[in-house]
Formats: sequence, C-alpha cells, structure tokens
Amino acid sequence: IYLDPKFHGKRLGGEMLSYAEKEAIKKYPQLKKIIAKVLVENIASEKMFEKVGYQKHFVQLEKNINI
Repeated sequence: IYLDPKFHGKRLGGEMLSYAEKEAIKKYPQLKKIIAKVLVENIASEKMFEKVGYQKHFVQLEKNINI
C-alpha cells in the first residue's frame, strides 16, 4: 500500500488494507492467508500491518553478487 506522504499519519493505510482484505475474501472465499512484504527501513508500514493482525514469520536476507 502506497500513500502520498501528505496522507501519512491519518490511518488511511490501515483502512485501505482492511478494505482490500474484505474485497479479496469476497472474490476468493477459499483464501487462507495474505502475505505482506515490507522493506526493513519502513517501520511505519510494519507497525500498520502488525496493528491489523499480521505477524512476523521469517526474515529474508539478500546478497548481491557481482559477476
């Protein structure tokens, strides 16, 4: 979910996420899980997802290889 910075801090991201989840469940009633990927430095987004019930399950580590 991307919000223009002028809309940050207004709880719109959480509302948008809740709406998207409800629509996804309506369209795909067999849906069992939604997975969110959040950049490490995006603490606000991480907190938003946690606030609506998402939990951390793993950490992804990456390494660029110059060939």
